[in-house]
Amino acid sequence: MSRDGLPKTFLIDGCRDFTDIQFGSSSDLQVNTIDSAHYSLLSNGTLLYSTKALLMQKLSFFRNTIQTFISTSNAGTDTARILQLSTFRTDIAKGKAIIRVVNACSDSIAYNVHLGCEQGEIIAESLQSGSISSDNQTIPGKSAITLTKANDNAVIAIFDRQGFVFSADSIYTVIIGKDKNSSTPRLWILNELSNVPLTEFQITNSLQAGITVFNVSNVTIQTSLMQGNDFIPLGTGNQPNTSDSLIITTCNTREQQKIVIKDPNGRILAEESIVISPYGSYSCIFTSNKYSATGYSLYTIKNSNSTIPNNMCMVRTISTGYDQSIAINTAARTVNNIFESGRVLFESISNGFISDEKPVFSGSIPLLIQTTSAPQAILHQYIGQLSEGKKYIFVVSPEKYICIDNVTRDIIEFEKGAIVQIIHAGTNNLKPLISLGNTIIQTQLQTDGIFTSVIPINRSTRITAHNKSISINATDANIRYCFMIDESMDILDYSYNASQVDRKLTKIRIVNLGPGIETDLYLDYDIRLFNIVDTNKARALEIRNNNRDFYSQIRGITYKQSSDYVTIDRERRLSFSLIKWQEPPLVYASLNNVLISLGKNYCILLVPDFNGTYRTIIRQEY
Repeated sequence: MSRDGLPKTFLIDGCRDFTDIQFGSSSDLQVNTIDSAHYSLLSNGTLLYSTKALLMQKLSFFRNTIQTFISTSNAGTDTARILQLSTFRTDIAKGKAIIRVVNACSDSIAYNVHLGCEQGEIIAESLQSGSISSDNQTIPGKSAITLTKANDNAVIAIFDRQGFVFSADSIYTVIIGKDKNSSTPRLWILNELSNVPLTEFQITNSLQAGITVFNVSNVTIQTSLMQGNDFIPLGTGNQPNTSDSLIITTCNTREQQKIVIKDPNGRILAEESIVISPYGSYSCIFTSNKYSATGYSLYTIKNSNSTIPNNMCMVRTISTGYDQSIAINTAARTVNNIFESGRVLFESISNGFISDEKPVFSGSIPLLIQTTSAPQAILHQYIGQLSEGKKYIFVVSPEKYICIDNVTRDIIEFEKGAIVQIIHAGTNNLKPLISLGNTIIQTQLQTDGIFTSVIPINRSTRITAHNKSISINATDANIRYCFMIDESMDILDYSYNASQVDRKLTKIRIVNLGPGIETDLYLDYDIRLFNIVDTNKARALEIRNNNRDFYSQIRGITYKQSSDYVTIDRERRLSFSLIKWQEPPLVYASLNNVLISLGKNYCILLVPDFNGTYRTIIRQEY
């Protein structure tokens, strides 16, 4: 980068000579075996710079570093100057590209350097001759670079290299120089962690980006890109659940840019500022939002170039129209022949919030929309299909769950669903293989285990347990379709309605799956509860155990019967017994000091154990 434009030779102790390094080029990468060294710069055999001749200390090296030396000239002179950069291999940012800038010009101009256009991210500010910027983390991908004067941000030049990609887990040095003949600015990029030589970006004025507008509202819209006072139409008459795309020229304005959405009468429904970068791909999603001033919102997203892992797709989510933060979770499903009991997709998304992008396994995906406040409640449930290698945007509102395929531009509405629970209700010998439609495939239900998933509304779904199966045609999203697999591998229906869950109370019911037996529920607590039945025999039991007060809550629960609910009006620890009333009482199962939380319903199952004994399983109802 020296001002004279002549080839250079660089000598350093411990390495072979770096010879005939042409202007605007770099040498190969060599390994130095010593910890400290003197170095020199020569041109046509003439010594231009030497740390030894200048009586300077030897340069010390840290292990596992890359040392880059840039030959340049002192500002306003032809005297040699060497800039040195140290790169630690451990400095990489996982999934990010790191960029720093070196001003190798010998003039007095200070530069601002932007990724993309002049409105883009500043990666170097007021960079003087011989200065090196701090490191900047950025999203990997293609990008142009704009060079402006620091004093007024006037654009000097826009540089680009067709096909060049800033890669993840890499560190780049951007070098600003001047042409040796015309003194016009030039710009080079060096990947510090590779043997790829210096790459020059060329001055350009022809750069483009793509914008796609998705209308997922219920109204027809007209979309424009506003630059200052100028409007560039992006789509006219964009009908509900359709999209329009346009390729536009970038870096041709200094004005603020925004996307403007109008109705057919010209009334502005939504607008959002946007910074458009060369090679960028942007998705603009217009949707209803009852909490915005116009009843609609516009969300702009710069699409990433992230790598998609095998068997997965990439998903980001927009929450719109909810009066509270929501959590989005997957329910039980089979992915790549492996059972997944459910996972948190997005822990908390507020109204108007756009989540980060994250990988999700492809295939059938059952989804639960839940509150983030305690006790957590399920608001809605959906089921959809995701394809491997795709990128999706979820738009979640109280009315529907929209899935946008960001590759094909398809707009898909996921099916509304109902929750289904499949519960193991037998001994340890019971090992049923369960299938649920195409969502759960031949998965063993473990002892005391439960599968909670989602089935579509108004469409038949088959449940199979070994060689027995039933078909469900769910008709109501508020019904919780609850099935228990008993010792005979029968699929027993104990469905319930979500409206039975009261957020201020707790309700408990008993399901008796003990073959051939009848049971009573006895419960001890600190105050009387609702629906107390037949306290005469409760007193008889109290005489047998003077240390505790027992009250019979439910009597005569027969085999395969589900009791009515017992209601509890405050949070407490309870002890209960399932017994057969006789002389003396036969206790089938008993639990002590169980914490029961308000706002939840519980089902207590009495199931057979070994050698004629019984045990209980407690399951929360939603």
